[in-house]
Amino acid sequence: MSTSIIRFANIILAALLAGTSFGIWIGFNPKNYSYSTYLEQQQNLVLSLNTLMVSLVVIATFVTLVSAYLQRKNKRKFCMLHYHIKIWQSAHTKRNDDVDNRFYT
Repeated sequence: MSTSIIRFANIILAALLAGTSFGIWIGFNPKNYSYSTYLEQQQNLVLSLNTLMVSLVVIATFVTLVSAYLQRKNKRKFCMLHYHIKIWQSAHTKRNDDVDNRFYT
């Protein structure tokens, strides 16, 4: 029962992260804005979502670790969950480095 709840929470958190990223990608089309408006909106978006997205990634990573621990006897699921943790961490680290270099230097 606890494994099902943890797996459900993991799916929900991953969906929240993917949905937020997709919404940002679709919602901020630079064709619709002037350069200054687009830059201002992107900077406001980065400042407002920075804490939320980092928190969601940390929580999703923790839930994935718990899920991997609960399923440690099933090697296939354990390896896949471990792989997903590494992907989330690398994607998030790269995104923050790009944003910091582009907007704040």
